[in-house]
Parts: sequence; structure tokens; C-alpha cells
Amino acid sequence: MQWLMLIVYAKSGHNPDEDINPSSILVQNRIDLMLGILKRMGNKDEELATQARFFGLLSLLETIFEMPLPLILDGLGGEDVIKYALLSQVGELGRLYALVLYLKQADQERAEKLLLAYGLPAEDVWRILDEHLGHPEAIVH
Repeated sequence: MQWLMLIVYAKSGHNPDEDINPSSILVQNRIDLMLGILKRMGNKDEELATQARFFGLLSLLETIFEMPLPLILDGLGGEDVIKYALLSQVGELGRLYALVLYLKQADQERAEKLLLAYGLPAEDVWRILDEHLGHPEAIVH
């Protein structure tokens, strides 16, 4: 997974005037949200957590390489479940990713529907953002 972080850092055009690479922050936020949602669900599956971390990194490659994600994923190989989840947002990882995207897009209605499908109360949207990003208003409003 470290090599992917290096790619993210190198390809995103780091500005020497900034202390932190913006793409690295985006990746870390996605990973934190995915892991935070799994934690809130009570999911302690370490393999799923590892996949979520890897998934968060892969989800940004399209932006960094400025190439279609299917093409990138075909070149990387890897697990079909992760590819399918990234491209179709189905399965456990895909729904988790969809929820993170809805949170990022401030699509509260769709985010709440997915939370309810996970058996979590709709108001958990704000708790998840606050716990894992620490500043929900700046992101959502």
C-alpha cells in the first residue's frame, strides 16, 4: 500500500509552499471515513478494513493519472471484488464507497438511506463526519 501513497504524492503536483499534499489529504479522508463507518457498524473484520484502505487509495488513481479507472485497474491486476466495487459501487466495499461519495457530495438524503440500510440511524451522518474529519460544516455546507 505504501507504493500507492508514493504514486499519489508524486503524481499530484505537490506545491512546495504547502506543508501537506492535497491528494494525500483526500485519500486519508476517504480511508478515515470508510474505516469510521465500519467501526460504527461494529464490523471488526480486519481483512475488510485492509481492503477499505487499499480501496481508498485506488479510488483516487483516476484523478491522479487522468485516465479512465477501468483502464488503470486492468493494468494493476488485483482482486476482482475491489475492481467491481470501485466501478459499480456494489457489494460491501462498493456501498461503503458510495456512502463516502455521498458524504463528500453533501448528498444527505442518499447518505442517510445507505446508513439506514446498514442499520445505523440517519443522524450518524454528522457524527461520522465530525469524528473522522473533525469539521463537518466546512465540508457539507
